[in-house]
Parts: sequence; structure tokens; C-alpha cells
Amino acid sequence: MQPGERILLCSDGLNEALDDAQIASLFANESETDPVNAFKVARRAGGSDDFSVIVLTGEQ
Repeated sequence: MQPGERILLCSDGLNEALDDAQIASLFANESETDPVNAFKVARRAGGSDDFSVIVLTGEQ
């Protein structure tokens, strides 16, 4: 990984509720609240499965 790059690992609960572009836009702000916002958006989109999220960030 290069400095500033991020990798998002998530379970199928998020990936089934939202498409890649929606997920990318939810994590674009690099905020600690991104996972909470993703949960809310996924629920509003009809997602009913729980999910896990891990964000890896390259050292700067």
C-alpha cells in the first residue's frame, strides 16, 4: 500500500445492499462515522443482514 491509500474489507451484508459506487462514496470522507453512515444507508436500501467493515489505511 502507498501512503494515503485505503482498502475497505466488508462482509456480504453491505455488498448485497449497496453497489460498489455507493459504498465508495460512503467511505470517501475518511471519517470515523463512515461505518455508521454505511449501516444507515444499507438499512434504508432494504438491507437486512448485519455486516462487518474494516478499513486499512496506508501509512503517511
